[in-house]
Amino acid sequence: MRQVILTVNLILLTLVGYSQVPSTDVVLVDSTVSKEVLFGRGMTFFANTFKSAKAVIQLSDPVSGKIMGKGIVNDRDVTIIIDCKDGKYRYDISVTPKLITEEIPITVFKGRKWGYMTSDTKITLIWVNGVLDIPLSGVWFTPRGGTSFSYYTAMNAKIGKQYWVTWGNDVRAEIVRFKQKYSSVSDPNNSADQRILTLLTELIHSEMTKVDDW
Repeated sequence: MRQVILTVNLILLTLVGYSQVPSTDVVLVDSTVSKEVLFGRGMTFFANTFKSAKAVIQLSDPVSGKIMGKGIVNDRDVTIIIDCKDGKYRYDISVTPKLITEEIPITVFKGRKWGYMTSDTKITLIWVNGVLDIPLSGVWFTPRGGTSFSYYTAMNAKIGKQYWVTWGNDVRAEIVRFKQKYSSVSDPNNSADQRILTLLTELIHSEMTKVDDW
């Protein structure tokens, strides 16, 4: 009898870059504060926040009042744009979050016609900005002692096609089950990204709205 045994322990946790989490706003300051003063404060923000402002700042145009920098904060790639005008500034911060990928092994016993050959199938769980995704492109099959190949390769196999159809049905059923099981699991990196956005927003605000007391 064919059966599917799930091993729920996670065998791999990898982190890779993914799409950006943005934050932007226009902030009004004292109307007497000129664009030039705000531009200088923006440059000071970069100097105080990063070890090498020169390496981070990609654009600094005092005429337009625009500063753009790209750097790393808490192991995250960030892009910061500050636009200055008389009495106000606009900031635009983008954080490239980390994508959590967890591979779950599934051991499949195929049946007597295959001599109870055991094989390993791995389903990849991905959290993109806190939302769970389980793509079929992340499903891989590895015969014991053999070469791994993808779900789509298996579905196009000419030999043993009826077994692969059954295998594919099992995989899709397990994906539905995994989505139900793990959909409530939050992505810890998502909250970390939000903390970075909050930190940078506060640092920018603190510098841009300071009162010169000398």
